[in-house]
Amino acid sequence: MAASGLRKRLEQESLRIHSATLLNRGPSKAQTRLQHMSTRNEFHLSNGRVIRLTAIDQWGTYSGLLEGVPTKEMNERLILNTMDKARKRWHFEPYLIRPIERPIELGSKYPFGTPASIPDITCIGNFDCFNTARDKSMDGSTLPIVWFQSEFAFPIDEAIQEQIRSLEWEKHASDFQY
Repeated sequence: MAASGLRKRLEQESLRIHSATLLNRGPSKAQTRLQHMSTRNEFHLSNGRVIRLTAIDQWGTYSGLLEGVPTKEMNERLILNTMDKARKRWHFEPYLIRPIERPIELGSKYPFGTPASIPDITCIGNFDCFNTARDKSMDGSTLPIVWFQSEFAFPIDEAIQEQIRSLEWEKHASDFQY
């Protein structure tokens, strides 16, 4: 579609959104999509603070596992390595939402450790807040969060969202200056 055609379509959609609002007919589908897009990355913590997901990295938890089954020992190494990646990428201490580990029943003794799995997708999200966590002379606060879920985001798993909302931001986040 040519740029002028796209511009005309956007203007028409904008006019339709504005008209629906003026006539009080409720939000259009486009308005609902726009509202969802602007709040999908926003979290209202239980203490009233608003934080925003500014970046997310995701990959298959066991993408490097070519043979065998995951073990408790392997899972712990994966978690520690992911925390290290988050620390190096964002330069702040990350917060871990510990994954639920499920035993894997093989029917016989496994020679390489205790078979167990964690969710299939590893996620590192960086969250920012326009308010500081502790030091009022700074500009804002940030916290990289590591979690694991069964599918790629979006959406972020509801149980993970709940843990993010109940997070003690002031205790875990780091203040920064622009």
